[in-house]
Parts: sequence; C-alpha cells; structure tokens
Amino acid sequence: MGLELIQWLQSWGSPWLDRSMLFVTKLGEEDFYLLFGPIIFWCFGLGVGVRLLLMLLTSFYVNDLIKDLVAWPRPVAAYPEAVRLPE
Repeated sequence: MGLELIQWLQSWGSPWLDRSMLFVTKLGEEDFYLLFGPIIFWCFGLGVGVRLLLMLLTSFYVNDLIKDLVAWPRPVAAYPEAVRLPE
C-alpha cells in the first residue's frame, strides 16, 4: 500500500500545489513557532496563547504516538525511487 499511496499523491503534483505544500511544510518548522508564538501571546493575550500552546503540544504528542503505532518506514528509506529530489 505504501508505494501506491505515494505514487497517487505525487500524481496530483503541480507547480502551484508544490509551492503551497512547501508553505504548509514550513508551518511545522521551529522558525514559524519562534516568530508567531510571541505574536500570538502579545496580540491575543496569555489565555489564548496558553490554550494554543497546550493544543500544539497535544498535537505533537498524538502525532508521535500515531507514528510509533503505525511504524511505517520513511519513504526515502523504503522507496527511494518514489521521492522527487530538488532540481
């Protein structure tokens, strides 16, 4: 199922979608949290910031738990031919 799923997802590729998904990927990087975390606390207050932080930490925990339960290998290791490298 793994290779077929990756190939199906990659069949939807387009320049606009590739750029959009790169943006979504950046939302999971530390730079995003370091930039927007203080802005959330400052603009929306401590209560909203703490609730958002707790939601984010819960999301990280559930994500790691699901990854451990599913235990699929990374696509790079399992199917190196299916991963498009940057040009």
